[in-house]
Amino acid sequence: MYYSFDVNAAVRYGVEEAVLLEHIRFWCEKNAANPDCKKEGRCWMYASAAQLAEHFPF
Repeated sequence: MYYSFDVNAAVRYGVEEAVLLEHIRFWCEKNAANPDCKKEGRCWMYASAAQLAEHFPF
């Protein structure tokens, strides 16, 4: 599996945090077309701690 991140986010928050932020950004962009993922004009994504731990084993 490949992971990517924003270098500026990594400098500010750390590499692992930047990878997680990129994951959230990706899913929010992907879910933007889904009205069920919009609340109060913002796009949201949901993942349980177990799902995130499975996707990010490091």
